[in-house]
Amino acid sequence: MRSVDSKTLDNAVNEWNFDLALSGHGGMGGDPEILNRIIGEGYTFCSDRYIVNQTLNDLLDQEVAEMNPDRRKQIVKEIQLVYSQQLPSLPLYYPESFWAHNGKVDLYYTKRGIANGIPIPLNKLLFAK
Repeated sequence: MRSVDSKTLDNAVNEWNFDLALSGHGGMGGDPEILNRIIGEGYTFCSDRYIVNQTLNDLLDQEVAEMNPDRRKQIVKEIQLVYSQQLPSLPLYYPESFWAHNGKVDLYYTKRGIANGIPIPLNKLLFAK
C-alpha cells in the first residue's frame, strides 16, 4: 500500500493499473442514474466497470429507461440486492457536509445534482435574477 498524489491516483484508476484502490466517488445523492456510472463500464473514472453480471447490467439499463418513479425505485432495490451479492467495491465511509449562509439567498439543491450528480446547495443560478 502506498499513498500517491491525486494525479497519479487518477491516472492509475483511469488506466485500471492497480490491485486495490482507495478512491473517492464524489456524491452519491441525486438521481439513482449515478449507479450506472459508478458500477457499469460506460463511465470510466471512479467506476467499478463491473460487466460480468448480465442480470445487473440489464437492471442498470432498465433503471435509466424507466419513467415510473415507483417502478424505478423497485429496480434500484433489485440493483442493490444483486450488487451486494458479489460486491465488486465497498464504500468505506460517506463524508458529511454542512453549509452556512446569511439568509440573503435561498439555497436549493439542483435537480439531479451538478457535475456527476452531486446534490449540493452551491449553484451559481442562486445569484441570477
